[in-house]
Amino acid sequence: MFLALVLLVLLFLWFGMRKPTPQDWIDFYPVRKRIHRYSGLDPESYIQFDENMDMFIKKKDLRYLYQAIESARNIGLSIINSDDGEIRDELNRAADELGRLGELYVNTPVKYLNNTLDENPDKDVDVYDPFWARREAAREIRTHRAG
Repeated sequence: MFLALVLLVLLFLWFGMRKPTPQDWIDFYPVRKRIHRYSGLDPESYIQFDENMDMFIKKKDLRYLYQAIESARNIGLSIINSDDGEIRDELNRAADELGRLGELYVNTPVKYLNNTLDENPDKDVDVYDPFWARREAAREIRTHRAG
């Protein structure tokens, strides 16, 4: 009995006190890492980018996302050599991907709330899958045609 109590307390401490890693950070991490490679080109713009991304993840306010995207693109604008266009292109691609992920991140809870009003509340809703609703609608159409 004592061993079970100690195990329960340890599990509580392990899962309760550990700082959770939100799913959203996992999505943004590879893009932030790609942009971080070029942080030395314009440290001021990179710091603005990093601060705005942190605020966007905390508050889910698109204003911070757009400021972060602009700061990421400004890093590429600080390049003086004309033959470094590949770096600008890489930063622009990363900023575009960041915009797509950010829009998905902000709109995901809305999709989840809309799907909870279905007639069948027992459905499993995958909040982080952007194509869940499309696949579910196609499945319902196939079921309706077959039945």
